[in-house]
Amino acid sequence: MLPNGSREADGELVTACGCPHPAEPPVRILYPRDEVALIAVTLECVVLMCELSQEDAPVRWYKDGLEVEESEALVLERDGARCRLVLPAAQPEDGGEFVCDAGDDSAFFTVTVTAPPERIVHPAARSLDLHFGAPGRVELRCEVAPAGSQVRWYKDGLEVEASDTLHLGAEGPTRTLTLPHAQPEDAGEYVCETRDEAITFNVILAEPPVQFLAPETAPSPLSVAPGEPVVLSCELSRAGAPVIWSHNGKPVQEGEGLELHAEGPRRVLCIQAAGPAHAGLYTCQSGAAPGAPSLSFTVQVAGEYSLDTKPVCGTPNPVGFLLFQHTLPIPALLFSEPSHHAPTALLKALSLSFQVTSSSDPTEPPVRVVAPEAAQTRVRSTPGGDLELVVHLSGPGGPVRWYKDGERLASQGRVQLEQAGARQVLRVQGARSGDAGEYLCDAPQDSRIFLVSVEEPLPVKLVSELTPLTVHEGDDATFRCEVSPPDADVTWLRNGAVVTPGPQVEMAQNGSSRILTLRGCQLGDAGTVTVRAGSTATSARLHVRETELLFLRRLQDMRAEEGQDVCLEVETGRVGALGAVRWVRGGQPLPHDSRLSMAQDGHIHRLFIRGVVLADQGTYGCESHHDRTLARLSVRPRQLRVLRPLEDVTISEGGSATFQLELSQEGVTGEWARGGVRLHPGPKCHIHSEGQSHRLVLSGLGLADSGCVSFTADSLRCAARLVVREVPVTIVRGPQDLEVTEGDTATFECELSQALADVTWEKVRAQP
Repeated sequence: MLPNGSREADGELVTACGCPHPAEPPVRILYPRDEVALIAVTLECVVLMCELSQEDAPVRWYKDGLEVEESEALVLERDGARCRLVLPAAQPEDGGEFVCDAGDDSAFFTVTVTAPPERIVHPAARSLDLHFGAPGRVELRCEVAPAGSQVRWYKDGLEVEASDTLHLGAEGPTRTLTLPHAQPEDAGEYVCETRDEAITFNVILAEPPVQFLAPETAPSPLSVAPGEPVVLSCELSRAGAPVIWSHNGKPVQEGEGLELHAEGPRRVLCIQAAGPAHAGLYTCQSGAAPGAPSLSFTVQVAGEYSLDTKPVCGTPNPVGFLLFQHTLPIPALLFSEPSHHAPTALLKALSLSFQVTSSSDPTEPPVRVVAPEAAQTRVRSTPGGDLELVVHLSGPGGPVRWYKDGERLASQGRVQLEQAGARQVLRVQGARSGDAGEYLCDAPQDSRIFLVSVEEPLPVKLVSELTPLTVHEGDDATFRCEVSPPDADVTWLRNGAVVTPGPQVEMAQNGSSRILTLRGCQLGDAGTVTVRAGSTATSARLHVRETELLFLRRLQDMRAEEGQDVCLEVETGRVGALGAVRWVRGGQPLPHDSRLSMAQDGHIHRLFIRGVVLADQGTYGCESHHDRTLARLSVRPRQLRVLRPLEDVTISEGGSATFQLELSQEGVTGEWARGGVRLHPGPKCHIHSEGQSHRLVLSGLGLADSGCVSFTADSLRCAARLVVREVPVTIVRGPQDLEVTEGDTATFECELSQALADVTWEKVRAQP
């Protein structure tokens, strides 16, 4: 039997796992120790350099997770322990994250390649004041270098887009913004901006002088009876132009039955009940500047009288009162004097008293006019059309009498008088300009006046254009225009479809103004808004800007071990629409990979990476249109560990020994060795692995098989001692007593447990 200490003396057996094995020092990157960020200009030479701890250590270069290949645009160099990656003429697309991987260590470089500065070379001044006439053509022009530089145009701080009313041009180095039909509201600050510079154009649009559009000719003197309302109206070429009304050279003040109105481009002076003091010359002047355009109206009050019973507007008149008013007019020339004394004296002289009697039965209720309710009604008719005046009485009564300008009318020719119960009708066929005037319907106990005008209808037209709007998501957008005449109908369209009122669409009318309001605009509401009036139309673009989506909780740097699951998470200030943010790595969209998945839960956006690998490390970002957040993911190689180590085995000679260990990872390929010699499967050597477990079974072992049994996988090594002990020799069958005759041969036999065992025969003397 070999002594126990013979193996220990040569140092081969030390501890259960103490079998000697050579180990090379790991490769380290001496420079750089920290991540390097480089910013280069297009066509500049970029050099990335690493210095290793070993000259012959292999390295691999990666860009954005993919191993690079040499080309004319990317050169790899090696000088001993120094490794270089060279970009001879860097382009913007060459930017990204580069990794120098030496196996046990890595160095990281972030390269950003910017384009050359984009400059505005003409005009040299950075702020210009430009004057144009409105309406008219406005063109803003500048030259950029390089010629392919992109520019953005802004008006009053908001970016503009090309439309029917605004053209953006780019030809060679020239950039233009053109307003083919500029309006006063187009004035403002325009900015042309490249990536590095900007120029400002202060556009000033001088409006043309205000003109009177209607009436087109000087109005004729207007003669009215005392108590009648007077309306003086005109239309200007500009809706917001100020006017000054004067009466006989003195400014007109509102109050005491006199009203001033402004309805879009129309200006109106209204006298509720004309009196002698209201006669004279009225002038509407556009502005206070000397020589400003003006329009004059002459108002004549035809007469005034006094009755014992004075009529009140809106109440039944005494019988025959209005008939007397029109059969006995007082000449207007009597009131041409500006002084009020003469007319007053004359009125006193003409003051009469009447005793009015009625032939109707006092027991019957009086017949009144129930429609129209107003004592006076204005009626507009067009030449060639039929003029129809209708009066409804409270009940069937006596005949009514119709008068025009004080002359009684009869049913003849173009004039037809009709009566159907309580309905009284005067119809004039083919109305002419001479049919205009004052018509009186005189009932037995009531009367009504119709002030009839026969004129061509004013052409329906737009007097102002829509203005392009830019609003933020969720805001309201209000489009406004002016039409003539004020009662004209308009049609609103959006992207060519007729707009109808609804919860998010409101239409309003204020005088000659027409207003369309779109509530709570969304991104999909952007488009073209059009309004049509008659044969005219105007359009404007609606731009809806997305509300800024900012990150409240930003990405954080993470470290993970190869094989782990990683979750990157951000929180936004509002709930964005699906796809409002995007995930990137190294500035590029994420590749299609089944291990990557994205999820959104309200304000929270997550990126999941299942089972990260070394190629997943890099700089990850989450971007919206208005914000960006970056973080670095570092992936360290998975550490192979022994969960259950090998154990020493001691057996007897000829037996079998089983060695088993369990690792932290599945599918690991390793090697078994005994005494430094690799073992291969055979009749007396069985190697088996399942999952994380690895097993070695040795059979038919002899004393020479004792030694160190080891398992090696990558950089992991585990060993244990195998001790084969000699089997003890035993006497299976001992010698038997013999009795022989002296001189004979005596043979003693015994059987041992081992054939080659040494034995010693001894003779023991018998005791006497």
